[in-house]
Amino acid sequence: MKKKMSKGQLVFRLIIAVAVTVIFLGAFLSLLDRFIDGRMQNFSQGWTVSFDGHATADADLYTYRFNRHIRRGDTVILEKNIPLTIGDEMILSFDGRFSACSVKVDGEDIYTYGYDLMQRHIVPGNATHVVLLPTNAAGTRCRVILTAGMDNAFKILPIFYMVPAQNETACYTNQHVITNTIAFILFTLGLVMLVISIILGLMGRHYDLVIAIGWLTFAIGIWTLCNTHLMDMFSCDYVMNTMIEYASLYLSVIPLLTIIYLIRKPGSNIWQKVCVGISYAIVGTFMAFVIVLGIAHLAHPAVFLSLAHVAALVSFVFMFIGTYKKDSSDRPYRIYAAALTILFAGYIFDMVRYYLSDVIRVDSRIMFTSVLPVISFIFIIMMMAAYLMQLDSHYMHSAELEIADQIAFTDVTTGLKNRTYCNHLFEKLEGRPADEKFQIVNFDINDVGKINNSLGRAAGDMLIKDCAVILQKAFAGTGEVIQMGGDEFIAVIYNGKYRDVKNALSRVEKLETQYEFRRKYEIRLSYGAASSNEKEGMTPEAVYQRANERMYAMKKETKYSAY
Repeated sequence: MKKKMSKGQLVFRLIIAVAVTVIFLGAFLSLLDRFIDGRMQNFSQGWTVSFDGHATADADLYTYRFNRHIRRGDTVILEKNIPLTIGDEMILSFDGRFSACSVKVDGEDIYTYGYDLMQRHIVPGNATHVVLLPTNAAGTRCRVILTAGMDNAFKILPIFYMVPAQNETACYTNQHVITNTIAFILFTLGLVMLVISIILGLMGRHYDLVIAIGWLTFAIGIWTLCNTHLMDMFSCDYVMNTMIEYASLYLSVIPLLTIIYLIRKPGSNIWQKVCVGISYAIVGTFMAFVIVLGIAHLAHPAVFLSLAHVAALVSFVFMFIGTYKKDSSDRPYRIYAAALTILFAGYIFDMVRYYLSDVIRVDSRIMFTSVLPVISFIFIIMMMAAYLMQLDSHYMHSAELEIADQIAFTDVTTGLKNRTYCNHLFEKLEGRPADEKFQIVNFDINDVGKINNSLGRAAGDMLIKDCAVILQKAFAGTGEVIQMGGDEFIAVIYNGKYRDVKNALSRVEKLETQYEFRRKYEIRLSYGAASSNEKEGMTPEAVYQRANERMYAMKKETKYSAY
């Protein structure tokens, strides 16, 4: 017997799994730094940066630090000579965070964004600005002006790249190749899962976990597409793109809380239920607060990012307190638990990276690349694997129960439903409205004992099988045939009429003759029929007994009318 894993061993393995994941992600992001297309030239050294009355010559934009916090309206001026070695048609690309900007080449304005928005008290959006340089730009002076659209709009300067004009899409795609690929996968997968959840709902199946995973996957996919600015390829409304970015990030907390709730299950203690309510209340209150201030143009959603981190962590703590842990021996649950552990470890790692990126400035994109999309992708894959395992276990169990029902309700010799099934059927018929009538026809095979004695037991069994086939054919499309035991059968007709029963009985007599021609014995079935509307308040058992009496009367008299 396989030894059950202790809780300590499980926790240790989860810690090892998280550690390996973090190391892998660190190596992955290091390689990502070297994955940029060679045609994208880093243009971030040697700038003269002017801010707050001070100018810093030959500055490295990776390591430059402001001497105070940025306030709305603050202007930063960056100047540099464009190298003589650039091609004739080049693009200057850089990311702008909540800032208006303008680009001048040799004193001439060639690009501007966001100043009209600031005049209307609208915060400019995050965007990848793609500026086509003049054909004679080589050797001229380039001047970039950044004007903060809100307090703390940026804490570090953007990184500049030179890209050939024919490779304009590289400005959006090549800085985050792997991340954008994962974003498209998450976006597509989320849509598919949302559609599947709708189909499951229409079919009356459980869809709550599917829709929660689909919602989370879709939200993280949208957030990643906006965060890496790939969305800018499809929409130049940078303000709306930024709103979608923060809305999808904040809203993703709700399906994640729901996933925890569905996996761990709500606790029965009243305080646990209160904790679950508090968890959702924290997120709901935060979202309402952000929406009201955003609509009133009193604050941009980005201002509340730190508050969002705190609200999310507190709500997660309350949700874990408000739910109970299932038996860890359940394999799907163990995968669910491991997936949640990896997700939260990655979430904490990403928060630490985000805040450190404002303090530590190195010549590496590790500090600027969120691990959340990769972690979310791993989480979603693990969740889907666990869910499929759970489905497999559920349907295997259902199939076993169905097989057990088949065995319990089926006669082995004839393959017809048996007396146990009949009792179950009578219970259902008893609950039907009085105006929904039904008919029962009882059958008994004549002279089975004589055939057993004269031709042997095998011939008697063959006779019973022949009669089963005859009745199935005769009542096909009319009623359900049940073997009550040995040589006794019944046919149940739902909402049938007199002619339906009469036609079926006529087919029985014709089939008796046809099958008898092939055998060495006679095939004769005595029968009696009764209907639930013959007398008010007749139960299925009463209808059966009346049909049984008429069947035995026919057996005695040889001929008897069914009605």
